[in-house]
Amino acid sequence: MRILEKLGISLSMACAVHCMAMPVALAFLPSLGNWVTEDIELIITLSSLFIAVFVLGKDVRLHKNPLPILILLTSFAIILLGLTTHKTVLLDILGIVGILSAYILNWYKLRKAKSCACA
Repeated sequence: MRILEKLGISLSMACAVHCMAMPVALAFLPSLGNWVTEDIELIITLSSLFIAVFVLGKDVRLHKNPLPILILLTSFAIILLGLTTHKTVLLDILGIVGILSAYILNWYKLRKAKSCACA
C-alpha cells in the first residue's frame, strides 16, 4: 500500500477517533472545548479531503471506476454538513463509514484492475 493511502486511511481513522471521543471528552473536560474549535475540525477535515481526493483520483485513472471518489465526496459533504449544522454525531458516523467504504472499494477495484492487467 502506498504511503499516501496509508496517510489518508490514518487521517480518516484519526477523524473517527476524534469524532467519537470529543462528546465524551467535552462532557468530562469542559475546558477542552475552548482549545478544540470548529476551525481545527474544519482544517482536519479539509486536509483529509485533499489527500483522499489525490489518492483516489490517481487510482480512478487506473481502474476507470469513479464510484469510490463519488462515495468519498458525498461522505465529506455529509461531514461538512454536520460541521455547519452542529448535528455532528450521526452525520460524522455516516461520513466516516462512507469514507472508509470508498477506500475499501477503491482498494478492491485497484486490486481487480491489477490482476486483470497481469493476465
